Amino acid sequence: MPKSPSKSKDAKTVIALPDRLMGESVDILLAEMQQAATSPMPLELQAGAVSVIDTTAIQILLAAAAQNKDAGQPFSLTSESPAFTEAFQCLGLDQQLSDWRSH
Repeated sequence: MPKSPSKSKDAKTVIALPDRLMGESVDILLAEMQQAATSPMPLELQAGAVSVIDTTAIQILLAAAAQNKDAGQPFSLTSESPAFTEAFQCLGLDQQLSDWRSH
C-alpha cells in the first residue's frame, strides 16, 4: 500500500510508492493523490520500490501530474525502479518520465 504523504523540511509532499501498485493499493494511491492535490506544495514521488504497477495506477499518476502542472506546482520523481520505468516505456510515456525527473 502507498505510504502516507509526508511533509518534508523543503515544504513539499513526498509520496513513497509501494512495491505493488495494483488492486486495493491503487484506490489508496488515488485517495493520497486527491489529498495531495489540496496542498499548495510541490509533489515528489519516490518509486524505487515499485515491482508491479498497473495502467490504472499510471493513469492516476498522469492525472496528478497534470493537475499539479495546471496549479503551477512541480511534480517530480526522485527515484524509480526498473519495473516502474519499463511500465511507462511500454506505454510510450518515456517523455513523461523525463519531465518528472527534471523537476
